[in-house]
Amino acid sequence: MAGDIHYLAHDILGITEKISVVGHDLGSMLALSYTLRSRQDVATVTFMEAPLPGTDYYEQRKTAKSAWHFDFHAQPDIAVYLTHGRERWYINRFYGDLTYQPDAITGADLDVYARAFEAPGAMRALCEIYRELDHDAELNRAALDRDGKLTMPVLSTGGAEQTLAKERRAHVPPDRRQRLRPPHPRIGPLGVRGTHRRVRRPVHRL
Repeated sequence: MAGDIHYLAHDILGITEKISVVGHDLGSMLALSYTLRSRQDVATVTFMEAPLPGTDYYEQRKTAKSAWHFDFHAQPDIAVYLTHGRERWYINRFYGDLTYQPDAITGADLDVYARAFEAPGAMRALCEIYRELDHDAELNRAALDRDGKLTMPVLSTGGAEQTLAKERRAHVPPDRRQRLRPPHPRIGPLGVRGTHRRVRRPVHRL
């Protein structure tokens, strides 16, 4: 997919300058693969809300009880068979069990997600991504060993209860790091649609 996106951006769309890459959740994993593969074409990169394959935190996180779906989805035939016809119920378990603010996901939102995963081949496509994550980890480690750490500006974000940002600092050269800042006194917690973590937003803008 990283190669496909690079082809789309530079060969189809004709972009000649460096681009800023932003990824959320599984998209962060893709953003890392893209950046390691084409770092000469990346101006900045942002990772949000996901353990990155090839890092120590990824190896720790994928074995946690709350990350059971990593191994489940990595067995596409089993996962697709067991969730067939139950896609809406299945994805609703993630919102119901893992969200900081469950009512941020409305019934109308769930309808959209359910229709997407009920489409022919959709669940298998998702599972195939998980099946390849350990292979991605090997490729990412090899790229880091060969080419070194990323030197472009990197933004790593996560919810207030996460340790992702701290873990990712270890993969950025010391002279490129910014100190992790404490929450601003005028910022409060808010559950945001489409995420299963706590984030912070300025209260006066809500």
